[in-house]
Amino acid sequence: MAKRSTKELATYVTRLSEAGVIKKPKWLQAIEKYPPPTEQVERQGKRPQDLVYEEDEFVAAYYRRNPAASLEPIDLGSYVPPAARRFAYRQMELMKGEGLSRAQSKAKALKEQYDSKGHVRSVGEQLMEKIQEEEGKHLDDAMATFKERMKTSDGVDFTKIL
Repeated sequence: MAKRSTKELATYVTRLSEAGVIKKPKWLQAIEKYPPPTEQVERQGKRPQDLVYEEDEFVAAYYRRNPAASLEPIDLGSYVPPAARRFAYRQMELMKGEGLSRAQSKAKALKEQYDSKGHVRSVGEQLMEKIQEEEGKHLDDAMATFKERMKTSDGVDFTKIL
């Protein structure tokens, strides 16, 4: 069957069902009740705008530096983004979170991506390191709060014990 508009398709399927070739599908009732517009919506020759994400330019830069990375397979069933997108996310995180420049954030992200032997670290290793870093910050905050409370309670300074 050639490509048809919704109205042409509805007419075609109606004729087939009236001729007894097929049963009348349920979606046909909806189209008969709410027919599509007869005129095509004019866009005056304009294409819809491209979807552009903030990290796209970083991903493109990553692929320019590492052309072989574009040949890596992407697991569409996984929630883990590909290496280029992970790198771009990390670079943006460093720029926003630590206020680094684009070049500084790129250098730091590259340094984090590779181990001391020059091999790319796995996603699990990178995540584990990041989690440990965040846990360390929380532990430091908790210890500082604990020490402050111990100084003020009962006039005994427990910080000397710790």
